[in-house]
Amino acid sequence: MFIFTKEIGLGLKKIREKSGLTQKEVAERIGMKSASGRCYIARLEAGLIKNPSLRTILDYLSVCNYAWSKFFGELSAIQFSLNHNKIMQQAEIPKHYQKIDRDVAKYTHSIKTKFFPKQNIKPLAPEKQEEMAIKFLKHRKIIEQIEQDVTILMGNTEEPGIVNQFYKAFARECYRRFKKYGAGPEAEAKISERFSVWQARGLKPELLKKVKELVGKYT
Repeated sequence: MFIFTKEIGLGLKKIREKSGLTQKEVAERIGMKSASGRCYIARLEAGLIKNPSLRTILDYLSVCNYAWSKFFGELSAIQFSLNHNKIMQQAEIPKHYQKIDRDVAKYTHSIKTKFFPKQNIKPLAPEKQEEMAIKFLKHRKIIEQIEQDVTILMGNTEEPGIVNQFYKAFARECYRRFKKYGAGPEAEAKISERFSVWQARGLKPELLKKVKELVGKYT
């Protein structure tokens, strides 16, 4: 549900100030009485009017000589930012995990641009979109933690740093298979297949085993 917030009100205030108009002048040009109208505009710009009419917003923009299309484009960006921040609050993310923030933003945007427009299916409800984004966020946090653990593990070996990425790739494969098949024999069989592939590529079996054990803590 759309909620008129203080961020949106501040956006209107900046537009008015750029136009050189006062709150009283905007109110009068919209057709409001000077005293009560100026008070309403002040509350609007402070985000205190929760459900202003679309007509009021359009009139406000019109008297400030500001394009409607430009404002609503900016409004969409503000709303996306607010929703994104709400999603990110669902998991405690360390500051150095900045890539997670970027990946979650990309994923959330892709829900709107990939999941239904390109597949010609009905748009997902906002609650469902948020649920999917939170699930992705928690998944990315675990992956980041696993990769950090692999980095620490490899730092205690004599392996060249360049091979870390390959052990991380194996770790991600292990995690995906544990999540899909559980901790039973089917998962073990799938992981063994990847174990053999990476071993054939030159990775050390004793380190692959430690990586697998490390991933097991997160499943």
